[in-house]
Amino acid sequence: MNARRTFVVALTFGLLSLAFGPSATLARRSGPSSAQIAAMKKQQQEQLQQQQNYQKAVQKRDAEVMARFDLNKNGKIDSNEKAPFDKYMRDIRLGKEPSPYASITAEEIKGTTADAKKTTTKK
Repeated sequence: MNARRTFVVALTFGLLSLAFGPSATLARRSGPSSAQIAAMKKQQQEQLQQQQNYQKAVQKRDAEVMARFDLNKNGKIDSNEKAPFDKYMRDIRLGKEPSPYASITAEEIKGTTADAKKTTTKK
C-alpha cells in the first residue's frame, strides 16, 4: 500500500509540474532583448556609415593621385605618365613617400569633421 501511495504522489507531482512548468518557461523570451536589438542596429548603422566615409576618403585620395599624375586629364595613366607614376608607387613601397591612404584620419572615417585634412604630396 505504501508503494502505491508513493507512486500516486509522484505521479501527481509529475503531472502538476508538466501542467505548470512549461508555461513559466515558455513565457520567457530567449535571445536578445529589444534594447539589445536596438543597440545592435545602431551599431550596424554606425559601422555602415564609417565604411561609406572610408570609401569616400579613399576615392578622394585616388582623385588626388590622379590629379598629380594624369597630365592630360583624360582619367587614365597613359604611357608618357606611367614612368613618374611607377616611380611614385615604388617610392611608397620603399617608404620614401608616405602612402596617401595612411593619412586617412579617424575623424574622416567617423565623419566628425566637415573639412577633412588634406594630404601633403610632394610635387
